[in-house]
Amino acid sequence: MRCEQARRAAALTRRSLLEIGGLSALGLSGAQPLTGAPRGGGDDHACIVLWLTGGPSQLDSFDPKPDAPQEIRGTLSAIETNVSGIRVCETFPRLSRHADKYALLRSVHHGLDDHARGMCWLLAGRLHDTIKYPTMGSVVSRLKRPLSDLPQFVTLPRLNPIAGIPMVEHSQTAGDLGPGWDPLVPDGQPGQPGFGVRDISLPEGVAVARFERREALLRHLTPAGSGEPGPPRQREAVYQRAFELLGSDRVRTAFDLDAESAATRERYGRHAFGQGALLARRLVERGVRFVTVNWPSYYAWDGHSNTINGMKKLSPIADTATAALFEDLHQRGMLERTLVMVMGEFGRTPRFNKEAGRDHWIHVFSVLMGGGGVRGGQVIGSSTVDGYPDERPIHAREVVASAYHSLGVDLLSEMQTVGGRPFQALPGASPISELF
Repeated sequence: MRCEQARRAAALTRRSLLEIGGLSALGLSGAQPLTGAPRGGGDDHACIVLWLTGGPSQLDSFDPKPDAPQEIRGTLSAIETNVSGIRVCETFPRLSRHADKYALLRSVHHGLDDHARGMCWLLAGRLHDTIKYPTMGSVVSRLKRPLSDLPQFVTLPRLNPIAGIPMVEHSQTAGDLGPGWDPLVPDGQPGQPGFGVRDISLPEGVAVARFERREALLRHLTPAGSGEPGPPRQREAVYQRAFELLGSDRVRTAFDLDAESAATRERYGRHAFGQGALLARRLVERGVRFVTVNWPSYYAWDGHSNTINGMKKLSPIADTATAALFEDLHQRGMLERTLVMVMGEFGRTPRFNKEAGRDHWIHVFSVLMGGGGVRGGQVIGSSTVDGYPDERPIHAREVVASAYHSLGVDLLSEMQTVGGRPFQALPGASPISELF
């Protein structure tokens, strides 16, 4: 059931934008990235976002309060990590052994208490206004050069729509940057029968030679673009990118989890989230810039009732997948160039409600960031027992700015909407200097 905040948000009157069609389901775009002065990370850096849909409890995950009264700390214990002085909740035992590889941000906050706007802050670094701003993955794929012939932005296993709110306002898509920069979203659940990417194989009965003749005919019938930015040139670029993907064996094999060993698949966990994290590593290894792994079930972490029981069920799945991802990236020599972020749209209240749940809490929550040049083994910021930032408050836009820093994206890089309006990547924000 949707939470009360989501029902209120769904009742709001919103202006819907016309959706521009054509091949956006493949996350295709052939336009060249803008030039600019990248800052921070290397030119080959990538990012994996593990999105805990609904907003996990910081008190029962990465910011336990063992000395607080039980009505605040709950019944879960805090355990030591492999870094002296850093403790996490007992339901993250595997991840506790990798604290040297990540930083915990314990004083993150923003100002709006609903899921869609929480996504805006954490996935785009800003709220929509007259422009529907793109999510991080769209910005990165727009501004950075492609690392391979694969789509540069992939979301697994699906987008997380909120009923009554247009998808363009969830900050999970390219927004007004245009559908050519939307993520590729495969069909089905990773690791399950039927999972795969539509429309990247030739139709049955269409041989390569016949396909090439069709491509040549389309080029002959399509007027050449003017060379100026705009819909005609974007359309030509998208068509060209589609033809490249249809002829690429690398694209088809990149999504094939059967190519991984049984032991590796078990290591991540034989559940959709674990297999999604494994596929994210596989895609980044093959040159995808940005992968978002959404929790597969709707609002799973939105624990308005029986929060502790919910955390006992959910946390071991997240723990197994995240720890395996850090291990795997480290062992393959990929961690230094791959930023990993674990977060949801906000945190939970310090005190339990009448249904033994924790409600939405925007005033302080935790984000985990590791790899991609982040200095691990540290905690940045702290929170008070009553749920407010104490040392080093961190606004959510600083989290996004830090991701851009890791990925070498200049925050002042300029882009244009499909209507020609200029905007910058994330003006007025600064990375968290302590991370690097």
